[in-house]
Amino acid sequence: SFSNSGVAPINSLIVTDPLDRNLDLLQESYTVGELQGNVFLCVGDNVYLLIAEESGDTNHDHAFVNENVLTIEVTRIAGAIQPGSSGCLLFKVRIVE
Repeated sequence: SFSNSGVAPINSLIVTDPLDRNLDLLQESYTVGELQGNVFLCVGDNVYLLIAEESGDTNHDHAFVNENVLTIEVTRIAGAIQPGSSGCLLFKVRIVE
């Protein structure tokens, strides 16, 4: 989760989460209507369903996994994070043995 407890908007926020080598990000783990994705981004009252694909942002939704690091470019998706606003990311992984 993240929040802006300051007095100015946050104009650039990128969240990265290094996934352990024995974790795989589950693909198409969430469905909204006919859309499928693997990451939910919630900012204020807005919810975004994203597809964080491997090896770059080929679908241009600003969510991707590169070298086992999940990257979400929050402000490129949702705009500036205003003072008092907060949000979260939700995704599922599988343990690979």
